[in-house]
Amino acid sequence: MNLCKIASIRESVEQLKKKLNEERAALEKTRERLMEKSLKVISLEEEEVRVRFVKEGESDERDLENNALGMLNEVQRLSREAQEVKKIGENAQSEVVKAMAEIESTRDKIRTAKNTAISRKLP
Repeated sequence: MNLCKIASIRESVEQLKKKLNEERAALEKTRERLMEKSLKVISLEEEEVRVRFVKEGESDERDLENNALGMLNEVQRLSREAQEVKKIGENAQSEVVKAMAEIESTRDKIRTAKNTAISRKLP
């Protein structure tokens, strides 16, 4: 019966390890997407500045304003999206911490079960 418990606990540990690895991979992908979005926001901000300088000499200020507003809206949208991705990353990191705590708890249970099994075998 103790062997069944130990086998069950080992299986649980393996499942938690697998889940932890999946969470780590998801967290890394989220970090990569966040970095890509951040770089895109920076690139758009730089483009906006460049366009302002290029269009300063143009006579049609309305086009410049529309273009600047469009870029500003895009920057704001990407900024919001980056914040959402950041939150997703934080949530994923929280899940990883929880999974690691569960694994540690399971390890403790395995140690206890092993010690109990060993002590029962002793005369």
